[in-house]
Amino acid sequence: MTTKTWCLARALVVGTALLPLVLAPLLLTGCSSAEDDQSARELREIQFVLDFSPQGRHAPFYLAQANGHYRDEGLDVTFLRGEGDLFAAQIVAGGKATLGSAMPVTIIEARSQGVPIKSVMVYEHRSPLSYAVWSDSGINSPADFAGRRYGGNPFGSANKVLPAFLRAQGVDPSTIEMQTVDPSALVASFLAGQFDIAPAFHDATWPVYQVKGAEVGRTPREFLLSDWGFDLLGYSVFATDSTIDSDPDLIESFVRATINGYEDTASDPQRAVNAILEQEPTLDETLLRAQVDNALELMKSDRYGYASPEAMTATLVSVSQAYGISGIDISDVFNNSFVP
Repeated sequence: MTTKTWCLARALVVGTALLPLVLAPLLLTGCSSAEDDQSARELREIQFVLDFSPQGRHAPFYLAQANGHYRDEGLDVTFLRGEGDLFAAQIVAGGKATLGSAMPVTIIEARSQGVPIKSVMVYEHRSPLSYAVWSDSGINSPADFAGRRYGGNPFGSANKVLPAFLRAQGVDPSTIEMQTVDPSALVASFLAGQFDIAPAFHDATWPVYQVKGAEVGRTPREFLLSDWGFDLLGYSVFATDSTIDSDPDLIESFVRATINGYEDTASDPQRAVNAILEQEPTLDETLLRAQVDNALELMKSDRYGYASPEAMTATLVSVSQAYGISGIDISDVFNNSFVP
């Protein structure tokens, strides 16, 4: 017997045996509202493409889904695995996903190439970009990068930002020996000592270096950009101009639900870890918890989701200089109107 059939039977029995029959429809309506309205509510199906495979920074999204915040906003959200920020930008711009996750670095770069996407919510208020060295390397500050070997993906944001970061620290980028490393071999190559400096993400690869280093008796040291006065906004939710113009209610709903997901994550990080593991059971729980904790450090803000004019300006200036971009305005890449 279905729920609706059971409710009908219950209403008729109660209505005939205990109350005047005229009350039976009221009982039926009450039962239906309590048990069927939510399931019968038509949800809008949308796709949200991640920047990479699921990891700590995505906790607010997974917990918003697990705790029903997207459903409460009338959304049925499907997460799509990403293969990098530029991949996410292409997927959203091509109409294969409604929203995506990327750093403003990538959004600015894409915009300069004519891709019509814009940040609608900053969910990490500090960039996770960092550089890692081993504590026994003799590198104690970015000034010590001079004359050392750096290994990374030449197309990655860490590589492209490195020269601007070094110049800000008074280091000539030409003194660094740049080596190209396959991303899949990055950790192993760094452990093997093939280069001195590795790109890192505070909420992703940095915990991996810590764990893998401990296994071989080595301790890494991190240089987080924001700790050295090189402030960039962190990861953002982005949409196309057309979606922003034609469907602002959808974006507002997604942003509200995600903010609730962040608040839940901040209150109970382990629940957020569990929410990700429920969908991605092969992930390492200890590593994932470290990623979530680190991501929460970057997410702290007086107004979660909102990018201050100062932060937007600093990010745009730094990225434009690093990438050799001109002609891009703040309003081309940021839209704060969806954040409460």
